[in-house]
Formats: sequence, C-alpha cells, structure tokens
Amino acid sequence: MLHLLVNAGQAIPPERTNGTVRIRGLASDEGAVRVQVADDGIGMSLATMRRAGTPGFTTRSDGTGMGLRDVREIVARSGGRLRFDARPGEGATFEMHIPEASCIEGVLE
Repeated sequence: MLHLLVNAGQAIPPERTNGTVRIRGLASDEGAVRVQVADDGIGMSLATMRRAGTPGFTTRSDGTGMGLRDVREIVARSGGRLRFDARPGEGATFEMHIPEASCIEGVLE
C-alpha cells in the first residue's frame, strides 16, 4: 500500500498545488478485500503501462523500478491480483483484490 501511495504522490507534478490522491475501500462479491489508490497526476502511456511492474523499469530519474514490482508480488502471493488503468495527463488508478482469507491470516500471524 505504501508503494502505491508514494507513486501516486510522485505522479503529481511539483508545480501543482492541488493534486489529489484517493484511497477507497470497495465492496466485493468475490470474497475479496478491494482497495483502490487513484491520483490525478501525469498518468501513463500505453507503452509505460505495459512495462509497469517489470523489475528495474522506472520513469523516474531517482527510481529503482522495484516498488510496483513488489506490490504485484505481494498481492499475487496472497492469491490476489492488481489491476490498473491510466491515461496520459489524467492520472492513474490501481486496484488491489486480496482474498479475505489472506487478510485474516496475515492479521493473526
């Protein structure tokens, strides 16, 4: 979750003083916890979206390209999935679907 929030904040250009990052918990009929992180930042091109989450790929000069890869890996290990959508200049939305059983096990361990 932290990686998604940091990425969302970094997607808002520094010259903007009114950027928005939203976190939403969503109902699910699938027995899953759904959490959405959305921003109104610079968005991503289709080419960038195709590479997003690939180890070492980053659009930032000071980035490592490991944050989104880590998110994908953690969500996948929980039996969940990560979906995202973005448009250049319109921001990005990332949504994690995590099975409720994985969330409960993680809390009790």
